[in-house]
Amino acid sequence: MKKYFVLLLLVFLFFSCNKKADKVFQDRWIEHVVEKYPDMKTVESFIQYDNQDRLSCYVDVTVHNGITSYFAIDSVKYEEDEVIMFDRFDKRIFRYKMEEGYATECYVTSLSGRYIVRFFYEKSYLVRIVEERPISFAKGPEVFCDIKYNADHQAIGFKNKYYDYKFLPSLSIENKNSLLLPPIYLGDYKPAFYAGILGKTTQMMIYQCIDNKTGAKTDYEYVDYKNGMTLALINEKGEGTSFNYVFRDKEEKPAQR
Repeated sequence: MKKYFVLLLLVFLFFSCNKKADKVFQDRWIEHVVEKYPDMKTVESFIQYDNQDRLSCYVDVTVHNGITSYFAIDSVKYEEDEVIMFDRFDKRIFRYKMEEGYATECYVTSLSGRYIVRFFYEKSYLVRIVEERPISFAKGPEVFCDIKYNADHQAIGFKNKYYDYKFLPSLSIENKNSLLLPPIYLGDYKPAFYAGILGKTTQMMIYQCIDNKTGAKTDYEYVDYKNGMTLALINEKGEGTSFNYVFRDKEEKPAQR
């Protein structure tokens, strides 16, 4: 009997030590996003995955005032306790340190130097990103962004050094596709979101966003279609910003890299 107890204990410890965080994405992996803004700015994102449903390539193409700029993660390397992303345009390396399936730190190396990024979670939901740069006017660690959730894991706020927003979550529209909802800006860490290593996503969609600085309100409207969804953000002036998401077909064979 004692032998069986020891065996069961070893099995329990094995699975406990190898526990992985819940998968952020299930079957609906986002492969293409087009953002269109009232000032004619467009941002187009192309996302590829390997045959294990892991992020393999991420490209942002931004066009604004006739100028085109790029941000690209052209390759990703997966190790036991880290995910390494390579930025070919700006010659940067993002080395994400992993714990239980989520990134807790990122060491960013570029031609201009190196800095550290720390990610904080509450019940597997990302709540804060902090950057520690060697040269910073903040004279120490600087909060890149804060994300707030209520007790039901619905996103109710976002704040960085430029924006301060309050969200009113929908009571009926679930975030079943695990979208990165605007205006939650992750900047250079957005590829990590699509890699599924920045925690769980908000449970419900947002139906209204309020700017805490100005009081301006923006309404959110959603339209589902086969293998995709369009989100329209309408401000009080009637101006619209659109986000069009395309999901990888379940029968589609992932890109081989």
